Amino acid sequence: MPSAGERIGPYELLRRLGGGAFGEVWLVRHLDLGVQRAMKIPTDPDYVKQLRLEGQIQFDLEHPNIVETLELDSWHTPPYFVMEYVEGQDLRKVLNARGKLPVPEALGILTQILDALSAAHAMGTLHRDLKPENILLTPDGRVKVTDFGLGKTQAQISQLTISVCGTEGSPSR
Repeated sequence: MPSAGERIGPYELLRRLGGGAFGEVWLVRHLDLGVQRAMKIPTDPDYVKQLRLEGQIQFDLEHPNIVETLELDSWHTPPYFVMEYVEGQDLRKVLNARGKLPVPEALGILTQILDALSAAHAMGTLHRDLKPENILLTPDGRVKVTDFGLGKTQAQISQLTISVCGTEGSPSR
């Protein structure tokens, strides 16, 4: 597992931000540019394919309420992808700290989440793992949806439909 101070590509690992089923997310600093980013690193070599898919899916999604993927290097050891760093907290931490949110605030958050999902759906992508931990809130109230690790594109969904239903779109017997 990586540790603070370690260098991966042109980035220095500063601190672990979190982790999930497929990898850890670290706050990193680009050594030449000095900017901070978030980096996802798979926790197991078997997750490299999943990391690559997640990076590719999220890279294609351009929307102000979706975390932007900036770089993907699945050939590096360890492989990684770099995203914008979103200062703030995930929705789970906010709810745990504050309990129920006032209706206008909750509706503002929900509207931004729906805007992000609508944009992703319009681009042919399903998130498939939407939960409070994957909703980031900035101090000024902006929402950023992240973690498309279980997401599927329209092409992937079509392949699943064909393999389940047969090539003509009707169930196989």
